[in-house]
Amino acid sequence: MSVRKLLFALLLTPLFCFGTADKSPADTLLEAARNGDVPSQLKVADQFFFGKNNRKVNPALAAYWFRKAADAGSPRGQFNYGICCLKGWGVPASSQTGFLWISKAAEQQLEEALIMQAELLFRGLPEEDDPARSFPAMSADPEKSLAILRKLFSSGSSSAAKSLAGLLLSDQKLRRQNAAELRKCSEFAVRKMPLDIESVLMYSTVLQNGIGGNSDEKKAVELLHSISDFSPEAMARLSVIYEYGFSVPQDRKKALELCRKAAKLGSPRAMFMLGTKYLEGDMVKHSLSKAVDFFKQSWSGGYPPAAAALGKCFANGMGVDKNPEKAFDFFMQGAVAGDPEAQYHLGVCFSKAIGTAKNSAGAVHWFKAASESGHPDAMRELGISLIEGKGVKTDRSEGLRLLDAAASKGDVQAIEYLNGAKNI
Repeated sequence: MSVRKLLFALLLTPLFCFGTADKSPADTLLEAARNGDVPSQLKVADQFFFGKNNRKVNPALAAYWFRKAADAGSPRGQFNYGICCLKGWGVPASSQTGFLWISKAAEQQLEEALIMQAELLFRGLPEEDDPARSFPAMSADPEKSLAILRKLFSSGSSSAAKSLAGLLLSDQKLRRQNAAELRKCSEFAVRKMPLDIESVLMYSTVLQNGIGGNSDEKKAVELLHSISDFSPEAMARLSVIYEYGFSVPQDRKKALELCRKAAKLGSPRAMFMLGTKYLEGDMVKHSLSKAVDFFKQSWSGGYPPAAAALGKCFANGMGVDKNPEKAFDFFMQGAVAGDPEAQYHLGVCFSKAIGTAKNSAGAVHWFKAASESGHPDAMRELGISLIEGKGVKTDRSEGLRLLDAAASKGDVQAIEYLNGAKNI
C-alpha cells in the first residue's frame, strides 16, 4: 500500500477522526464552565491563573472566569475577582471595585474575605475617578476593622489572629493600648501556624520588645532559628542578635555572614545593614559607592530606613554628588512610608529650607510624626518649636515635657536647651 493510501486509511480510523474523538478532560471542564457550572468556572480560572493542566498563565482569562463565578453568587469567585481588581491582575486595578466584590464575599461569611475586608477598612481607600468609574475616598475605620477580626479570632481563626496582631503592631497607639491582646493574638497564630513566616516574625518582635508582658529574647531567637532556613528576614534579624549578643554569645563574624547571606537572598533589611557597614567601614572595606548601592537595593525592596539613608547620602555628598533636592525627595518618600528618621530629617528640610522652601508648619508636622515614635531629635525640635511658637501655637509646658523626654534619652542638645529654657 502506498504511503498516501496508508495515511488516508489512518485518517478514517476513530483515533484520527477529529470530529468524533473524545474531548480531553480540560476541554470538558471548559465546556462545563461555559454552560454555567460554577465549580468548573472556578477550576478553569484557577488553571489560567497558575498555568496548570496545560493552560498557559493568562490573568485576563482567569479574571474573566472568576467574574463569571462571582456573578453567579459564588463567594469564592467574588473574593478572587476582588483580589484581581485590587492587584490589577487581568483587569484594570481598582481598590474600590476590589473592596466591593470582597465585601460581597464577606457578606456570605467567607473567612478570607472578612479578613481582607477588615484590612482594607483599617487603612481606608483613596478616591478613584476615571471615565469608567468614580468613587469618593473611603475613610479608614479601624474600630470596625478590629471588631471583624476580633469576632473571627474568638471563633478560633488563626488567620484572623495573625491579621489582628499585624494591624495592632503597625500602629504605635494601638500597640500601646492593646499590648496584651497583641501578644495573645501573635502567640495563638504561631501556635497554630508554627512555620508561617509572618506569624513567627511578629511574635518574635513581640517577645524581643516585651510587648504585653516580659521580654523573652531567648524564645525569640529560637523562633527565628526555626524559620531561618527559608526566611531571609529571619536571617537578617538573627544577624542583629549575634552582632550585639542579645541572649546569645556575641559573634560579629557570624553576624556578618548571616547578613551577607540574607542580602543575597533578597532581604531589604540585610541590604540596609550591609550598606551601613560599608558606609562606616565596619568589618568591611570602606566604600561609599557600595553603601549607596545597597541602600538603593534596600529601598527598592521597600525598607523605609533605606530612604532616610539615601537622603543623608545626597544631603552630604556621600558616595553621590551632593543634591539637596534629591535628599528632600528621599526623606519625603521615607517619611510617608513611616520611617521616624526620614520624618525627622524631612522636618529639618522644611525648617531650614533644604531642597525645598521653608515651611515651619510642615517642619512641625513631621517633627510631631517622628516624636510619636520616640525619636529624640524630633522630640527636641518639636519641643523647641512649641516653646518658641515656630509653625505652631506656643505651648511652653508641652515643649518642656518633650525636651525632658529627649534629654532622658541622652540628647545633649535637649539638655543644653532645657537648662537655658527653664531659666527664662
